[in-house]
Amino acid sequence: MGTGERYGSSFPSLWSVSQTSNYKWVVQYGDPPSNAYTCIGGLYPLIVNNLKYGENNQYSRQLVNSVPGGEPLARHKQFLTQRSSARFAALNIAKNKGKAGFGILLDGSVVVIVEQDDAAKLTYYEFRDLFVERNCIHAMGCEGSDSVFLYYDNTWEVSASFIKNNTQTSGLGFRIDG
Repeated sequence: MGTGERYGSSFPSLWSVSQTSNYKWVVQYGDPPSNAYTCIGGLYPLIVNNLKYGENNQYSRQLVNSVPGGEPLARHKQFLTQRSSARFAALNIAKNKGKAGFGILLDGSVVVIVEQDDAAKLTYYEFRDLFVERNCIHAMGCEGSDSVFLYYDNTWEVSASFIKNNTQTSGLGFRIDG
């Protein structure tokens, strides 16, 4: 990334968020585009292009032969109010686990929200809706549990578990301007 080097493994069955050298965000299913300057993959969708994700497809009206889960029929996509995601469904079952996610606003700004593992109470729907309330056009969740942490302004706002604190080798950073 940035230098033409790629690190990590390919995960074409998961979502990625990348940024081009002109700071344009690219949110897509699958591996990042080759012109990405930086990226993170292995994400699960909460919101993509203002469309909320959840356990099943929901439509704005009653439709004949609508698909409750998976790929909706092409003629029904215009009526989607929520898109199904098997990954979302699996994570919602484990709602009392730590959560980490980030959203992108229309102006390109980023919203970061985390919930500490030992205090987690939000369902993934409630977690997703925090990004909706902040007007994010895209929002992605990351694997959570006891790996979730947030270090901001020289302070640990949310700490990972002791064992993870000693073994984690990576994190995601955002630059704050202004």
